[in-house]
Amino acid sequence: MKKQFAVIANVICLMIGTSPALSQGDVATDASVTTGDITQPGLSASTSSHTMQLTGGVEQKEQITIPATPATASRKALPELILEVPKLGIVPPVPKFLQAGTTFDQSLYPKEGNVWYRIPKFLAGHWASTEKTIVSTVNLVTGRVNDTPKVEEFVSEINQGFQQDNSGQIWHFDLAPFLGHSIGADNQTHYSYVQKMEPLSCTDNRFVRRVILIKAEVNGSDVIKTSKQFELIQSLTPFGPDKIREDTISRPILQDAPGWRNTSTVIFSLVKPYVPINQNKGRDMREMFREYLESNGLSNLVPKS
Repeated sequence: MKKQFAVIANVICLMIGTSPALSQGDVATDASVTTGDITQPGLSASTSSHTMQLTGGVEQKEQITIPATPATASRKALPELILEVPKLGIVPPVPKFLQAGTTFDQSLYPKEGNVWYRIPKFLAGHWASTEKTIVSTVNLVTGRVNDTPKVEEFVSEINQGFQQDNSGQIWHFDLAPFLGHSIGADNQTHYSYVQKMEPLSCTDNRFVRRVILIKAEVNGSDVIKTSKQFELIQSLTPFGPDKIREDTISRPILQDAPGWRNTSTVIFSLVKPYVPINQNKGRDMREMFREYLESNGLSNLVPKS
């Protein structure tokens, strides 16, 4: 088995074919997403392992089917999962410092702002995984599908949720954009740049988000050899006592050369219940949370203490 480590945004680096570890700051954190029962009646289900259909209405949406996976020695079988998500609209351009042919300069990449969003209570806490299942892969050039599940070792820990508001709801701090890197077997540096995280839906039992990710390879002279942009749709749901299920679909954005569309599932187990994260990389998260709520007309949700 190929051992894979990911400190943050674990599935983000994993679902694109390679899986370099990411690292970030003082706290390893990741936000995840899901929706309620979002299967839409009347849309035909495809027999392929991954189905996308546009639906009508003012906002175009697509239906994404994550196929069922069989049981393994360590977990039960997973049923088919159908998600309906807004179709990707305007794609942010690849930043100049990550464009192929330019010299990499980490000092140029933008810092995160002060953006927060609610997460379901089931998702809050410190979680860990030991394996992932590659459910299916689709060659976007030939259309060839491999839907034989493959289990790989995948060691990862994530924290979900930073602060709790006055009503008891838990909020996550949007860490994007952020940058991680690894050194490949060819001694080339591989960068993973999370350009955008966009929550799509949040209910008591599901959280869904879209992630825009850039993968770049740098040669020994710090010149970027290749740079590709990907879209990830991630869904998190409860999976029994003290467990969550994360389903991810990764696909190249159309402006890039065709590649592979991958679907995977990771089961996380609870390591430690939610506790507030008050400091992150020297920042006072309580004060930043208060400022965010007040600036968005949510002063009534500012924690009392």
